[in-house]
Amino acid sequence: MPPPNQSRTLGAALILLAAVTVGPNVAAKRAQGPSLPAWSTLNFSASKLMVTARSSLSVSEESLDAAQSHWAELSDGGRGSEAAGGATVRLESKTSMLSRVSITTVWVQPGSLAAFQRTLIESGSRARKKVYRFSDAEAVAFRSEPANKAEQDLPEPRWTKRGEQHIDTAGALTVTDPLALFYLIATHPHNELDLGIEVDVLTRNRISKVRIKRTATRATIRTTSTVTTVDGSQHRASTPNLAVRIYEVTPVNNAGDLRLLGLEGAIQVAVDETLRMPVEIRGKIPPVGRVTVKLRSATLR
Repeated sequence: MPPPNQSRTLGAALILLAAVTVGPNVAAKRAQGPSLPAWSTLNFSASKLMVTARSSLSVSEESLDAAQSHWAELSDGGRGSEAAGGATVRLESKTSMLSRVSITTVWVQPGSLAAFQRTLIESGSRARKKVYRFSDAEAVAFRSEPANKAEQDLPEPRWTKRGEQHIDTAGALTVTDPLALFYLIATHPHNELDLGIEVDVLTRNRISKVRIKRTATRATIRTTSTVTTVDGSQHRASTPNLAVRIYEVTPVNNAGDLRLLGLEGAIQVAVDETLRMPVEIRGKIPPVGRVTVKLRSATLR
């Protein structure tokens, strides 16, 4: 067994080794389609007051034809024909806490991050489905849930409590989804992130402006996670002093106008700059209060 100092060095080296392994593959992918992060899937967890929350995030490319097969139809056709290169960026997250599980799937345009659709499916103590379909002028929210206990075990198409809401987005330049903020951090030029970028997101059934800024703050954090490299091999990386850069993600107007991976309001993201990968997310999870969400495993591209 290596001595403690050597063990810490090995933990940090695994992160760097993964970056070297993934680099050429990512470069080739960017030349062919949307710019994708060096990572494809991240798994996080947070614990406080005997409550554990788990969440995951994945990013992939999906053809426009394949994506449209999942999209709700709108009378004006909806946003879709302008997807650059006939491809979309698909983001998926799964969050579980207490007795509730939420799965969110989002499709965005690679360049502008304009959202095409968000689909939210909740199960457990609360069952419901919400689909937000975007056009240039509005987002249409389709909602369904069981009308009574007898419907709770039925498949979603047989739920009878349904509703539709129209949300005006014409005043916003480009409307995206909160999940796209992690994609922005992973792929956007550092010089623009240093100045701060403001985007309009749909959250809590209204459009809110959110600011993302890479701060000058550098820090080191303790991290232990399993890294799966592009060839499928797994490495257990553990280091007490991983170098990170702190990003601030802040609602511009109302501090509560952001929901992301179970967190509400302003968050801080500690990013491993080598892989442009979030390794800690600090924010507030009602009802347990402020928490630190830690990376537990990552799959690299």
